[in-house]
Amino acid sequence: MAKKEDALSKYDVFKELGEGAFGKAELAKDKEDGTVVVIKTVNLELLDDEAEEKAINEGNVLRKASKDLQHENIVKFHGFYLFDKEAVLIMEYVDGGDLRGKIEEEKLWRRKIDEKTILTWLKELSSALKFCHEEKHIIHRDIKPENILLTKDNHTKIADFGISKILSKKTKTTKTIIGDKDYISPEMKKGEEYTYSTDIWSLGVLVYELCLLEHPQTHYRLNKIKYLNGEIPKLNDKDYSQELSDLIQRMLNVEPEERPTAGEILEICESLLKKGNSGYQGEMVNGVREGKGTYSFANGDKYEGDWKNNKMEGKGVYTFKDGDKYDGDWVGGKKEGQGTYYFSNGAKYEGNWVQSKMEGKGIFYYKNGDKYDGEWKDNKREGNGIYYYSNGSKYEGEWKNDKKEGNGSFTYTKKGIWKDNEYQNN
Repeated sequence: MAKKEDALSKYDVFKELGEGAFGKAELAKDKEDGTVVVIKTVNLELLDDEAEEKAINEGNVLRKASKDLQHENIVKFHGFYLFDKEAVLIMEYVDGGDLRGKIEEEKLWRRKIDEKTILTWLKELSSALKFCHEEKHIIHRDIKPENILLTKDNHTKIADFGISKILSKKTKTTKTIIGDKDYISPEMKKGEEYTYSTDIWSLGVLVYELCLLEHPQTHYRLNKIKYLNGEIPKLNDKDYSQELSDLIQRMLNVEPEERPTAGEILEICESLLKKGNSGYQGEMVNGVREGKGTYSFANGDKYEGDWKNNKMEGKGVYTFKDGDKYDGDWVGGKKEGQGTYYFSNGAKYEGNWVQSKMEGKGIFYYKNGDKYDGEWKDNKREGNGIYYYSNGSKYEGEWKNDKKEGNGSFTYTKKGIWKDNEYQNN
């Protein structure tokens, strides 16, 4: 057995990342090529049998496959050593946090992760799982947000192979119930035999969570029976395309053989990204919509304009699938400031907006030729305003709840025949 000092002599430790009850993680640099790595040291004496087995298993899985377990979306393995009382794992340092942190960050800022980013991550993760499943015969068994690391340039890498299983050429399934209960597949929970498709279920839950920013079981308040039976509602959100919703639904099929393989998911993601069905096309900063861009919503709506922190902010044009259109100011994803709304029936509003409602000063042009010029509140005429009738008449005065109420004057500019309190135009 190698001495710890000899095994780690090629590294210079320069920073402690963290220390817990069972060990510590340190940043170190390779003396020869300057590569920065993470050295995880685990005190085996302090672990229970299950935790010790997991720590050793991760090292052994990686060591067995280390000769060619090289994939850009898998955390690179540099070495594993067992000493009398310690296990030491040396891994690539990934400096952008993990998907759990990303989800919590987006929830804090009340913004969604755009579809192009989700599809790009799914493409990367399915590529890594395709490599694990088809070339290395490895079932990861612990795909969840905490085990997906992010680089500074927003690319994903799968980590933590502590409970992974290498299948032999003869053995295509296994039965061990292991992993995070919120992400393991129905067949595993039921104690049935499972294979690589169990990772696909976990990946489907993860992607759904990226869209909802919370676990689907929590979001829909599903009981365990419904969840186990695959009774998860289809994603229905205008921020995400029908194609992505369909793909997630297939990944969460309760029948393992009906789920797409990692290779099929990879192809679908590449196709959607190539076709531009990813919703957003435009400028981004660290995976966030920022600057000029166009978003095509799954329901047929479309926005072209400025973005900030994944929200419509600045100047922009929003075209609704029914033909309506808004051209004006946006703040935090809502119509706010000055803007013009064109109705598909020919009417038009020009004026001030607050929280996506007509509020303040504004002019409304009705399709019949009438016009209102005055104050608004909560999409209704409220305050002082002038209503010009197409026949030349005019009301000038106070309004309340979209009705003439209070002080006001009505001017008839034409003489003619009246009947039942209505002016006859002929």
